[in-house]
Amino acid sequence: MLFENIIRSLRLKKNQWAWATLAELKNNPIDTQANPQANPQANPQSSLLSVVLAFGQQAAQTLSGEKDGIGQLRETVLAVNPLFLKNAEDEIPLIASFDLEHYLAKPHEKSGLWQDLLMARSVLSTI
Repeated sequence: MLFENIIRSLRLKKNQWAWATLAELKNNPIDTQANPQANPQANPQSSLLSVVLAFGQQAAQTLSGEKDGIGQLRETVLAVNPLFLKNAEDEIPLIASFDLEHYLAKPHEKSGLWQDLLMARSVLSTI
């Protein structure tokens, strides 16, 4: 339910987002030139990728290549490490946030998640 609300808050339709685990991205980098119509199951991230939300410190550090803690990573728009991208001509922005489990365990901190989502929406609105 929390994830569904996240998607809604970003005003994304079903065909405008994809979920991938860190392990999946390590084994299958995001192909920014893929044709999503040809085989959407082969690479759900597709060429429509415009922003990445990284949930959790490990995901944020790994995908960005940064070493700072999650508190510091959440304060800025990062870029996806090129090691996780194929055929990328431009940087892909990355927004770091705490693990979803963190917000479920500490509901009083959900305002931090909302701040992260507002940053993601801001990035999406400039594209």
